[in-house]
Amino acid sequence: MAASAQERKGQTQTQAQLEVERSEIADALGTLARFLHHESWEVAILTFDGRGLTLDVDGLQVRVPADGRWPGQARVPAGVLTGLG
Repeated sequence: MAASAQERKGQTQTQAQLEVERSEIADALGTLARFLHHESWEVAILTFDGRGLTLDVDGLQVRVPADGRWPGQARVPAGVLTGLG
């Protein structure tokens, strides 16, 4: 089996994985929904700081306690968030 380009360069991929309570993410999404119109949501920025997951939509941020490993940020279509709650 051929090595990936990152493996050939001596880099390893970090597997991202987070665990959050369903009720916590549902509450956070409810907060976003109260202040923002779903139609105006374009991009959601998700970041993890080692203690919690921050969801940022149109400058409004909500934080959910989370455990795991996730380097960097993820930018996703905001509509993806509706499937999380």
